[in-house]
Amino acid sequence: MKKLLTRLFIAMLILTFIPTMNTQAKAKIKLNKTKISLQRGKTYTLKVKGTKKKVKWSSNKKTIATVTRKRSQL
Repeated sequence: MKKLLTRLFIAMLILTFIPTMNTQAKAKIKLNKTKISLQRGKTYTLKVKGTKKKVKWSSNKKTIATVTRKRSQL
């Protein structure tokens, strides 16, 4: 009986330290466009799907794309 209680106690300890799995699937964050070609001087506003958090846009290649704060009127 003592061995059974010891094994049960050890099993409970092990199960306590095993992280529980999150069964909910995380929403995938996607852009409404992955590629776009624009003529010089034209603008396009990308939209993010799958989150309500604020997005911070940036561009490292200013000759390819620039980022501004103002919204375009499309």
